[in-house]
Amino acid sequence: MEIRPGDTLIALANWFDVSPFEIAVMNGAAVDDYLVIGRTLVIPLPESQFLMPPVPDVSEPVEEPVAVTPEPEPEPEADPPPAVAPPELPEPSGQTWTKDEVVEAICSLPWPCEKMVAIASCESGLRPDAVNPIGYYGIFQINYTFDGWDNPWTNAEVAYYNKYLPMLEWSGDGLSPWPVCRYY
Repeated sequence: MEIRPGDTLIALANWFDVSPFEIAVMNGAAVDDYLVIGRTLVIPLPESQFLMPPVPDVSEPVEEPVAVTPEPEPEPEADPPPAVAPPELPEPSGQTWTKDEVVEAICSLPWPCEKMVAIASCESGLRPDAVNPIGYYGIFQINYTFDGWDNPWTNAEVAYYNKYLPMLEWSGDGLSPWPVCRYY
């Protein structure tokens, strides 16, 4: 289906009675990737069950006028803070990895292999070069860049040593760095 203004992954998943993770994985995306209007989105349903959802309402709600009590003039502020530029996205190395190699890298560490493969599938579609525009990198969508971020072995080790183990020791829940995908 073609993505329309107002479409969201959650609304589409609810309409088609599938999980947002299934749609994301089917389209090689992470659940928190942006939907791009006009792009085609594959829905994991047989064609015989596909029914196009209603067009999302993107109109502005009409509000009734409300009496407003004037607020006192605010004190003049100092110069506004400078706008924050989006992070520069690092270039991937261009190395290609098979899904089997990515799974092998994930399962080389002493954490629950199947669960971590499911988390990486949800986060990045098992794509080592996956980048979220707000600054998450690699198969486990680590929230900072580092040398080898697009190498599944390095990304899995950083996820294990810098995310999983510290949270496991601190709270007993090593999966908490992946709050949405942990339930996949």
